[in-house]
Amino acid sequence: MDSAINIPTATEVVSFVLQGVGRLFYVISPKSTSFATFEEVPNYIAEAVPFFVLLIVLEFVTLIFKDGGKGLLKERSWTSSRYSVNDSIGSIGAGMLQQLSKFFIYDISVISYLYVYENFRIVDLDPFSIWVWIAGFFLTDLAYYFFHRAAHEINLAWATHVVHHSSEYYNQTTALRQSIFQPYVSWIFQLPAALFIPPPVYAVHNQFNTLFQFWIHTEIVGKLGPLEYIINTPSAHRVHHGRNPYCIDKNYAGTLIIWDIMFGTFELERTSPEEKKYGLEPVAFGLTHPIDTFDPLTIQFHHMRHVLSTCWSTSGLINKFKVLFYGPGWHDDTPRTGLIEEIPLIAKDIPPQKYDPSISLGINIYVITHFILVIIVNSLLIDHRPGQLDFSIVLVTAGYIFSTLTIFGRIFDQKAWAIEIEFVRSLVVCGVLEFALRNDMLPQPIIIIQLFHLLAGAWLINTQKSLKGEKAIKKE
Repeated sequence: MDSAINIPTATEVVSFVLQGVGRLFYVISPKSTSFATFEEVPNYIAEAVPFFVLLIVLEFVTLIFKDGGKGLLKERSWTSSRYSVNDSIGSIGAGMLQQLSKFFIYDISVISYLYVYENFRIVDLDPFSIWVWIAGFFLTDLAYYFFHRAAHEINLAWATHVVHHSSEYYNQTTALRQSIFQPYVSWIFQLPAALFIPPPVYAVHNQFNTLFQFWIHTEIVGKLGPLEYIINTPSAHRVHHGRNPYCIDKNYAGTLIIWDIMFGTFELERTSPEEKKYGLEPVAFGLTHPIDTFDPLTIQFHHMRHVLSTCWSTSGLINKFKVLFYGPGWHDDTPRTGLIEEIPLIAKDIPPQKYDPSISLGINIYVITHFILVIIVNSLLIDHRPGQLDFSIVLVTAGYIFSTLTIFGRIFDQKAWAIEIEFVRSLVVCGVLEFALRNDMLPQPIIIIQLFHLLAGAWLINTQKSLKGEKAIKKE
């Protein structure tokens, strides 16, 4: 029997879009986001993926038409070079790896919260109560503030959070640059709430606290007046992502900036030339010592490797402890979090040179088209909970995503033999798809994907220059 296809009405489409976009701004109904059990809570972050894409596109289109497209020009000025293909793919790719990690790494944040709530909760509260919902909002946001502050002021925790700050750009894709191991720090700060707040309430607010922080990663939204003293805004978060001395260890807020005001870590963006005290001081984004690579493994683990090697080579147990648990800027004869005077100064008239190796238009188009396919595959995978799919399927799919991101990083870094390795990857993908087709694991139309990889790989190996040696990318 043929089943009828339900085509949504225009009203339903508009309602769906408004609801999805509203979630990114924490515009939600307590009634529709209250659940009896943790298992009933939807994966709001996975459901938000189409709206991440929507806001990224809207930001990019805005930059095309704003000031004649100056924001997209590859110029060394404060108002240009706000997007780059290599950086955006590096950021989105980091977010993919963070989402994929749930299939391979023990989810300590959920397990620990459930354990504390089941065994040590002080009071039983109704998960459908509006007051419990509101309390959950404030406690989740306060817990995030203290986690975020610790992630900047404790070196070992910074090694898990530094991933998010490693981009020299500040746009919507930067929000997706996330760490695989950050949950192994944040869970500690969530446990006090488990003494009171039911798990479904915590699970809802934990996700929306994350979603709210997506839209604030942009340079196209200026200051928002009185809201700068109430909520986390693009301006406030630009300061947080800055590497200027005045930006270091400021504005840790998730949703509410009031915590920074209360605990002395609040700083306004210095955007006005007429301001008597500071004047105009544009924000330079990224790390004080940029990593200069698009390799996904380096993005994830560069500082952890540095922390562990420094700890190993440091003499004395007390000093080893300080390397791990004092601030990233600590060394002998400095305060716990280091000296702000040691942070490199940023020129006000011209921004630092960004790491952006020149890649041909053809290679950029090749990478973008393949990356769109990676996004689709990743979205299909993360829509499932761990254990729902056969692990062999998860392993092969994750291998495809990781290998693609790694080789694209090599291409963007202009590493030796990157083009040849990518051609081999295309052949391997074709082989895996052929195996799946022969064993009736995939539908016949997947042949189109096979042909796409085969033809694109052939074009790449025959037309693009092969890099036989690494190129040093000099920065002024």
